[in-house]
Amino acid sequence: MTIFQCDTSSLRIRLIEVSPMLPSRSVLAAVTTAVALVISLAGPVTAASAAPHAVSAAEAAPPQATVFRTPLKAESYTVSSFYGGRCMPLPGASTFHLGVDLAAPEGRPIYAVAAGVVVATVDGTSSRAGYVKLRHRIGTVTYTSIYYHIWKSTTRVKVGQLVSAGQRISEVGASGGVTGSHLHLEIWKGEPGSAVSLDPVPFMKAHGVDLYGGATAIYASKPPATCTYYTTTAVNFRTGPSTAYSSIRTLPIGTSVVHVPGQSTSGFLPVKAGSTSGWISSSYLSPNKPVVPKPTPEPAGSAGGTAKPATSYKTTAALNLRASASLSGKVVLVIPRGASVGAVKATKGTWRKITYKKKTGWVSSAYLTTASSTAKPAAKPATTPATPVKKATTYKTTAALNLRKAASMSGTRVLVIPRGANVGAVKATQGVWRKVAYKGKTGWVHSAYLAKR
Repeated sequence: MTIFQCDTSSLRIRLIEVSPMLPSRSVLAAVTTAVALVISLAGPVTAASAAPHAVSAAEAAPPQATVFRTPLKAESYTVSSFYGGRCMPLPGASTFHLGVDLAAPEGRPIYAVAAGVVVATVDGTSSRAGYVKLRHRIGTVTYTSIYYHIWKSTTRVKVGQLVSAGQRISEVGASGGVTGSHLHLEIWKGEPGSAVSLDPVPFMKAHGVDLYGGATAIYASKPPATCTYYTTTAVNFRTGPSTAYSSIRTLPIGTSVVHVPGQSTSGFLPVKAGSTSGWISSSYLSPNKPVVPKPTPEPAGSAGGTAKPATSYKTTAALNLRASASLSGKVVLVIPRGASVGAVKATKGTWRKITYKKKTGWVSSAYLTTASSTAKPAAKPATTPATPVKKATTYKTTAALNLRKAASMSGTRVLVIPRGANVGAVKATQGVWRKVAYKGKTGWVHSAYLAKR
């Protein structure tokens, strides 16, 4: 079955597919998910289809950009994602990041990197990344800067307005499919319709602005040689990157596939399922293995048996509880990471109906995992002399590192731990975050910047 997918961040439409064997409700849910999960874009792309969409109305001539300024105040942000190939952070996300992500709290001022003219403004929603787009001139060459994930695009500027370098144009937001509030900055070189994407970091550094040097920490990491994804529904495994190619077979939900970061054609990823190579629409791949609820056994009744308890689940990330099984459904509340949500009450495609804090709604199965409820049996008495308890491993920081109140980039910063500081033993773990103590303060730090002492 062929459906349309609209990528609102780049204003592109592409064909995607689901298995013709799927029920219509699963298809509808998959379509909604594919349209809504739009993430920051990616790569040194030369195809005109990937360039910033030209504004239909006549544009004012952009002014010369002779002075450059940082888009966020120095020491007010962290670098959370580099430009280039990457593993998809969410289902349907691009595998080549077209910009640099600067993580900062919502409402933090965003400034124009250079003098320019506003050529487009789009308000953000929970399913669409809002942005402000500026056009610049350096000599005779046209450049475009785009500032993504804002909520309100016209609070500071409007289309046709001339802005100066360092002028406030918007505020940091978390619109579209994102994992936290941040500014996604893109730089394009060339005329609309034929522009090419540039890495903002070396471009800005060549003009006197060091985006890495202005960050309090760099959490971004280089992508691995390969990324593992899982199918979020039954999907066709094809011989080429479109629905026109024949299906090798239908892969069931939860099938693992391997992909090389950055490789993508028309929204399809070249992957390997086992030893077989083929193509799958990125909209039906997720970095997290989806939960496939099993039916709860009926009580044995006359046989005198008892029903097996329903499987309980917990969240693997902060997760929206929605009123309907759709990314356009109203957000009832946000369930924190690691929260227990009990048993699944109903299923619609990749969506699961659960209850949290007496509120019932729908969540994406990609961010649920089974909750361990079986206690480990007590250890048998030792028959040999006891082995001394191994001393806990202690750690030190490899860079100046934020100590945060919560295991999240949006967590409030308690203090900055200097490079080489001893933080002792890890007290708890949540994903890539580690709970440590420093100078009497306890909080969370990113594990990428810890090393054994």
